[in-house]
Amino acid sequence: MSRGRAKWQMIESLADPGMMSLEQLKAEVAELVRADELAARHWACEVQDCDGLPHEGWLHHHARAVQRQPRWLWTV
Repeated sequence: MSRGRAKWQMIESLADPGMMSLEQLKAEVAELVRADELAARHWACEVQDCDGLPHEGWLHHHARAVQRQPRWLWTV
């Protein structure tokens, strides 16, 4: 199966938001927020003033300290 077809089938299998209860919608949003936080942690080093270069615990380039997402709700 092609990669594009697999993605399309995954999208088709998602529930229709118009048919979901408020609790189900809240659960879906909470899961998306958790996934976003996990993805951000994958690239954001917690070392103060980090320059983003590989160091102990980080074998690859990663976000510098100034590139981290702010802790406040910046998307609103």
